[in-house]
Amino acid sequence: MAVSNTNVALRSEIGNDGCKVVQTTNISLGSLMTGGNVGGIQHTFAGQTSGPVQDFEKFGGSNNPLQSTPNTALTALNRAAIGNTPHHMSHAIGGFHEAGGGPGQ
Repeated sequence: MAVSNTNVALRSEIGNDGCKVVQTTNISLGSLMTGGNVGGIQHTFAGQTSGPVQDFEKFGGSNNPLQSTPNTALTALNRAAIGNTPHHMSHAIGGFHEAGGGPGQ
C-alpha cells in the first residue's frame, strides 16, 4: 500500500504501509528515509517488499515535491534528495515497494 497523499503519519503510513518497519517505538524519520543509523536508532524492515523510503520502487503524488505523478520510478537524483538531510515526510508520498522489485529497483 502506498503512502497517502495527505495527512501522512510517520509510524502508521511511512513506517507500516510504506516501509514495513519492525520497531514500534523510537521511530526515526532519518532511519526510515535512509535505512541508516541516525542518532543511535537503526530500523529493521520485515519482508521482501520492505525497506527505507530511498529504496522505494515507485512514488509520487500531487503533494510530493519530488514527483507529482503517481507510480513513477525513483531516479538516482530522487534517492539522493530523500537520503539527504533535512528529511521531508512529503518525499515519501505515494511511495511503495514492489514485489520482486528488489531494494530500489
